[in-house]
Amino acid sequence: LAGSQNWGVPAGFDVEGFLSAAKRNFLTLQDAWDRSDIPSLRAMMTDEMLSEIRTQLAERERELAGQPNKTDVVMLEAQLLGIE
Repeated sequence: LAGSQNWGVPAGFDVEGFLSAAKRNFLTLQDAWDRSDIPSLRAMMTDEMLSEIRTQLAERERELAGQPNKTDVVMLEAQLLGIE
């Protein structure tokens, strides 16, 4: 990360809890994507993001013609660099 950063991690912040929740949220989001679960995706996205995802899901449906989509997350590593 180039440049000066004015951010960091406050003392006492639950980094492990935050990262654990972030990983769970990623897996939840990936599962909702695989199932084309618009209500679940809507709960996690802005309207603009959801619009883009709907477009991508429609493209996927055209290409896969109803075949199920299943993503296997075999490894997920995360690191909290700072809070802004």
